[in-house]
Amino acid sequence: KRKTHTIKNNLVIGIEDRQIKYLGGTHEGKKHDKKICDEEEIKCPKNSICYRDNGFQGYEMEEIDIRE
Repeated sequence: KRKTHTIKNNLVIGIEDRQIKYLGGTHEGKKHDKKICDEEEIKCPKNSICYRDNGFQGYEMEEIDIRE
């Protein structure tokens, strides 16, 4: 089995309109999602609701309702 190099981007999508709200830079696949968020400082409108997966545990944004 060959190992391959992977890449990843963080992405924020609107639930209702399904539009891309944020597309982060490209990072190597082994880099943790939370570390990428800490470095990129993702911005969302105040009082937004943000759904996230387990890779982002511990990442918080002011005035944003975060759900898993």
